[in-house]
Amino acid sequence: MLTFHDERFRTDPYAVQTECDCREQMVTKAFLCAAALQFYPKARRSGPFVFQLTDLHPGSFLVDDDCNITAIVDLERMVSRPVDLLALPSWLTGRVLEEICRPQWGEPFAVIYDYLMNLFEEEERLMDTLELEKALDGVTLSSIMRETLDTRRYWFNYSLSSVDAMYLLTQFRLFSYV
Repeated sequence: MLTFHDERFRTDPYAVQTECDCREQMVTKAFLCAAALQFYPKARRSGPFVFQLTDLHPGSFLVDDDCNITAIVDLERMVSRPVDLLALPSWLTGRVLEEICRPQWGEPFAVIYDYLMNLFEEEERLMDTLELEKALDGVTLSSIMRETLDTRRYWFNYSLSSVDAMYLLTQFRLFSYV
């Protein structure tokens, strides 16, 4: 993803607006490259991998009258990725990524994420996850997803996957903790 952003930066004639903007973007990309290995546990860098739908949004779900999901549509963007990239989608907060990356949304986002993770943990307890936990050396998906937010890996991952929010996320969620 970092290579993709570098290529976009190099080839897009509208990638920067001013010399200052150019410097800020270059610093952000240099920081992301330098910090990348710090965000991923060495033991899991080569797997295991999980299957994830990457284009889920509210319009992807069909629900019944009781708001139970009955079907998922729009499945064209599915990937197998390292388990440390697994996270709850930011849109579950009812805000766009560009909003929740700002400091004033830190606490409200954490509360919503915690609530949703509690639901996920509850569902995880009801499922047979023994094989997956063996592959993860006894760790659950929910604990990895909580760790993702606690270590700011959540923001790092989203900064790589969002051209629009990369600089805001780096400024408000990553630089401020260095």
